[in-house]
Parts: sequence; structure tokens; C-alpha cells
Amino acid sequence: MLLGALAHIAEKLTTDSGDDALYEILSTLGMAVGVDRTYLFDFKLLPAGNLIASQRAEWVEVGQDRQIANPELQSFDMAESGFADWNEKMHNGEVVACRASELSAAQQEVLLEMQGILSIAFVPVFANGTLRWL
Repeated sequence: MLLGALAHIAEKLTTDSGDDALYEILSTLGMAVGVDRTYLFDFKLLPAGNLIASQRAEWVEVGQDRQIANPELQSFDMAESGFADWNEKMHNGEVVACRASELSAAQQEVLLEMQGILSIAFVPVFANGTLRWL
């Protein structure tokens, strides 16, 4: 199932573009790994090195609350919002994957309390070997 999903995603990445393709990629990924939501964020790199994250696309399982219109997920300064360790990991191309209960109190407030997220995998996306910025 996962291998088939990855093949479908690879095909979409090479043949399609736009919001419909992003939604299909996120839904394929979410259903293949059995999660209730997947998001795609764009990042802007500030001169000081901070990453500013803005939610660009999402897929949510039926019955889950959508967050795409949530203003708190737009222009989110990761370092200033308690995610400085994630800021550093993104710069290094590292994945953040854990249960929300293992995060700091500030991070839990954003993820667990605001969105009901119980576990997370935050994966940087690279193109041609470079972390993609907005």
C-alpha cells in the first residue's frame, strides 16, 4: 500500500501541479499511512535564520476539523513560538517525529490543545538537494 502510494505521489510530482495535485498528494499520503490529517507548509527564511511557516495545503479525514483557514498557522515564526529546536532541525534537513506528549509545554499548547494532534511527523521537503523556501 505505501509503495503504491509513493509511486502515485512521484507520478503526481512529475506530471501535475497546482492545488489539486497538492491535495491529491496529501490525501494519498495520509490514507497510506493511516493518519487523520496531512499539511504542507511553505517557509520563508529570515536574515536572522528564523523560519516563518505558513500552511499552504491540507488534507483531513472526514469528520476532522480543517485548519487551512486558521490564522495561527500563517506567518508562524517557529523560533519565537517555542519551536526553535524544529527551526534548527529544518536547517539540518532532519525529521521531527514524536508523540505530542513528548514535546515542550509551549509546543503541546500549539499542537495538542489547539489542534488535537497526538503525534507528528514534520518532514522537510527538498528539491535538487536544497530545502525549499517560499
